[in-house]
Amino acid sequence: MDQRELNKEMSEIGVGRFNAQWESARDYDDISRSKAGQRIMRQLLPAFHKRVRQLIKKEKGGRPTRWNSDLLNYDLKKVSFICFKVVLDELPKKKTLTSLAYAVGKHIEREVMCTYLVKTNPKGKGIIKGAKTRSKASQYRHIQLSMRNEEKKEGMENFDHWAKRDRLSCGLNLVELLRVSTGLIEYLYIKKSARGKLTRFVAATKETLDWLENFNTHHSLLDPFWMPTIDPPENWENVWEGGYVSNEEDGFLPDFPFIKSYDKKFLRSLDPKKLKIPMDAVNKIQRTPWEINQNVLAVILWAWDNNVEVEGLPSKEDEELPPFPIDGEENRDSRNAWAKIASKIHRRNLSTRSKRMLTTKVVYLAEKFAGERIFLPCNVDFRGRVYYAPTFCNPMGNDLSRGLLQFWREEKVRNKDEARWLAIHGSNSYGNDKVSLTDREQWAYDNADMIKSIAVDPTSDLRWIEADAPFSFLAFCFEWRVFLEKGKLKTKIPVMMDATNNGLQLLSILTRCEYGCAATNVTPNDEDIPADIYTTARLRCESYMRDDAKTGHPFAQAWLDYGIDRNCLKRPTMTKPYGLTEYSCRQYVLDWFEDKIHGDDLPSPFCEKEYYKAVHYLSSNVWKAIEEILDLPKQCMDWFVEVAQIVSAEGRPLQWTTPSGFVVKQDYKKVKENKISTWITGQALHVKFHESTDKLSVVKQKNGVSPNTIHSYDSALLHLVVCESGLYDFCMIHDSFGTHSNKAQLLADTIRSEAVKMFTPDLLRSWLSEIREQNPDLEFPEPPEYGSADISLIRDSPYFFS
Repeated sequence: MDQRELNKEMSEIGVGRFNAQWESARDYDDISRSKAGQRIMRQLLPAFHKRVRQLIKKEKGGRPTRWNSDLLNYDLKKVSFICFKVVLDELPKKKTLTSLAYAVGKHIEREVMCTYLVKTNPKGKGIIKGAKTRSKASQYRHIQLSMRNEEKKEGMENFDHWAKRDRLSCGLNLVELLRVSTGLIEYLYIKKSARGKLTRFVAATKETLDWLENFNTHHSLLDPFWMPTIDPPENWENVWEGGYVSNEEDGFLPDFPFIKSYDKKFLRSLDPKKLKIPMDAVNKIQRTPWEINQNVLAVILWAWDNNVEVEGLPSKEDEELPPFPIDGEENRDSRNAWAKIASKIHRRNLSTRSKRMLTTKVVYLAEKFAGERIFLPCNVDFRGRVYYAPTFCNPMGNDLSRGLLQFWREEKVRNKDEARWLAIHGSNSYGNDKVSLTDREQWAYDNADMIKSIAVDPTSDLRWIEADAPFSFLAFCFEWRVFLEKGKLKTKIPVMMDATNNGLQLLSILTRCEYGCAATNVTPNDEDIPADIYTTARLRCESYMRDDAKTGHPFAQAWLDYGIDRNCLKRPTMTKPYGLTEYSCRQYVLDWFEDKIHGDDLPSPFCEKEYYKAVHYLSSNVWKAIEEILDLPKQCMDWFVEVAQIVSAEGRPLQWTTPSGFVVKQDYKKVKENKISTWITGQALHVKFHESTDKLSVVKQKNGVSPNTIHSYDSALLHLVVCESGLYDFCMIHDSFGTHSNKAQLLADTIRSEAVKMFTPDLLRSWLSEIREQNPDLEFPEPPEYGSADISLIRDSPYFFS
């Protein structure tokens, strides 16, 4: 395999993917939804709409036409959009002016008809919604027949349909107006036969065709299919050069800057010397050589071919719909009950298909690079967080991706001490991670027979699929068997150690919150087991419901009987520092409940009418529990928001420097949203045109400041740990750090020593001091009152990262 050929392939796959999307849009009459179509509409629709407003008005001294009369009091943005969309979508078909104009008029009449139906009949929205379940060709007929039935029942007045001449007149006027106001189309006079008359066709102008070709050519090259490299990535020494390297001879690849940002002016202002620590860290991470674990790959291919049910490996078959009820046509309740079940199955099938496509791409890359030494180029986001650039198959992917990757360099494990973290990693992968580190290590020895049996024949002994991370555990089994039999090992597996709810950890450290530090394992506890804040939140939530059950609340006892586990509280608690809202909390609880129903096969104790009310009740208690146990961290988040409010009210961005020297600029702009909602072919179609403005978005600045500050600090810790550890092989995933087993204790010690050094200074006051220096004319509140947690105890906390 040659790097030049690989660069060309990355570019060609990206071009092919873009072209396939364009051809699909063209073939399915959907150019208006393509990237090029959206750009054209954003640029030209406003001018066209202005001319339509001038056209659709009652002319002096005469009666308006029927279509003009209907559109006088109509939303002309919708009219302009429908005409523009129909013309764009029909352009590849070489339509005559008459047929195209008639199509435009017909679609606008349908829009008027659907709006009339919704306004004059309470069943209108339901009729249109019902049309969506039918084929595209029969949707309009379904609406027409339904309207006639309603008119016969005297449920609404008759809709006076347009005559053919009205549709044609409307379309001709609008198409001509589009031609004159935008220059998008032109008329070509062509004879259909040798003796025939000249017929007027509508075609894209040469300027339009040239623009489309240039747009598609340019944008297809900007979106390559990033893959691993077989040559070491270029070291980052400035913001513009590093990671992937190519030229026209090697195969064009677009710019790959160190910081992913659209603010080129800000990037040019950065001094590379001050970014030395972040750049050195990224260079070390991206120069770690990897390879595909071919033992794991072989098992994945077997499981995929045989449709074995494994977490992380989606089914190759869709979930079947229940049979349509016998009385479904006559019995509305029966039909609606079936439709609700079918709708949920459709959603799950869509999710499964997406996962299926992801799996196919991961396996394709694994097979492609099997037997090769590979590298994963990296860069950072605007907060300094490190990301692997190759798509799909990288350590930040799902367990399937992580299980497939191992270090290319091997390290000798010569005794139990050097194997300790490998044993802990295996126990963690299986799901035995809520016990002490000693018990986790012992678990790997106590389950030696199972592990060896799996390693010998994983296609017969399927106990590995019961693990929380089955493919990572399978990779462990292959190595642990060798160590058990020989007492030594050449290891390649990345041994991972994870932070405990990193967002809350950092907020607790910043505020010196004793309760938060103890609950997130920043400080050691008296018991030799990790503290579990999710269980703490669960117990608090259950106490609220027990109180409600005593007063006869209709859902409280049902939830207690059903069983609330820590997973119900995990995502809401984990995402609280990153801007959790009551709405997203409710969605996470709903996701958990549906996983219990369909994944764990535990039927819902609630009827269909109670279902969402019960979820809302549970999520409100989850929210209350999280709010109460996170007092100081919540005060800190509120303080960040207050400072952001003061700065952004003046139209100024926020900027701060992290302990690793990385400069963060938070500068969310307002997005102008032009929203058009129409009824087209029986569907509610909502089209939004987003345009960035130069104005700062106060709301986004406030919502982003707390999570972005926390993320910038977790990335700073990663930078410092990588640079100070002295190691050379890294598997780094934001708040999960990994290396070889025999080097893992050194990594664990470095994490703790660097965390103490980084967080001993008062970072909140340092952050505020920098904001004040940039905004000397503004007054800011002081940080919230601190707790009394001793940050130096991080050195003695075995579960800070474990």
